Amino acid sequence: MKLLRVLTLPLIWLSLAGAGALLAGDTPVAPALKKARLHVIASELLFSTVNSGDALASMRIWAEQIGKTRGFQFDTKMEIGRSVGQMRDSLKEHSVDLLVLDTTEYLALADAGLVEALAAGTSRGQLLAFPYLLLTKDGSEGGIEGLRGKRIVVASRLKSNLALVWLETLLAESKLGRAAAFFGSVENGYRASACVLPLFFGKIDACVVDTGNWDSIKELNPQLGRLRVVARSEAVLEGLIAMPVQPHPYQNELIDSVMNLHKTPAGEQLSLVFKTGVLVRVGKEPFESVRALCGKYRRLVNPSADGSSCPAGRLGETAAKERK
Repeated sequence: MKLLRVLTLPLIWLSLAGAGALLAGDTPVAPALKKARLHVIASELLFSTVNSGDALASMRIWAEQIGKTRGFQFDTKMEIGRSVGQMRDSLKEHSVDLLVLDTTEYLALADAGLVEALAAGTSRGQLLAFPYLLLTKDGSEGGIEGLRGKRIVVASRLKSNLALVWLETLLAESKLGRAAAFFGSVENGYRASACVLPLFFGKIDACVVDTGNWDSIKELNPQLGRLRVVARSEAVLEGLIAMPVQPHPYQNELIDSVMNLHKTPAGEQLSLVFKTGVLVRVGKEPFESVRALCGKYRRLVNPSADGSSCPAGRLGETAAKERK
């Protein structure tokens, strides 16, 4: 009995001491967060129909969610990439960890040995790679040659203007000159409906649109199927997520977070903003059709262009400059 009292009193004292410490404000020590930098650059060429402020805000929320779920304390920075030169400098200075790029920019940076492709978006289980179509009214004759002096609207998916790049290359292959001189008027934009519907109602004579948007519009308006396809490009994949060749200290965790983007609320919101769907891993091959198109464009249309560049310039600016 005495022995029990001897053991019990110290235990009570220790319990009270522990409670007193907790009441005094001490708490159990939490596991230390891993400190890391997460600097993301998103190309301005991607923001044709996306609000850049909303996109950057969604990216920040996603980065914060990664930190909370994976035990990181991120030094986060989200930035708009204004040029390949700016992004090249950031990569050489090792001050960027993830890039959201237009394909033309990726090719220039990959050829310089600075980035590797990581992931690209999908739609209905397929990569977001679409051909561009040259459409005319049902019954139009003469193919592309018959469109001389006619009105055309060109709808590109992104600001890199691959729809215009392809159209200019198509004209050059047929020795028909530049778009601004060949057509009576060239209007440019990013909304497919502003291209297809005016063509259907006879307000313009031709339209360039990608098959992804074309198929969606036809599902809602089956009568549009009467429009005629005059020419079709190869399928082009126009955007991706890339990483610097130099690995991130927590590269595996970062890659896993990117590939499971659609499984978190913040990541799902980010996918909606960029309209990417579920992301899948990609290598170099899906982007070779863009490389081939850009090479043909430089060779046939603009031999004096920088060998690492492809864009034909802002669509409206290009037409205005050629008229001058």
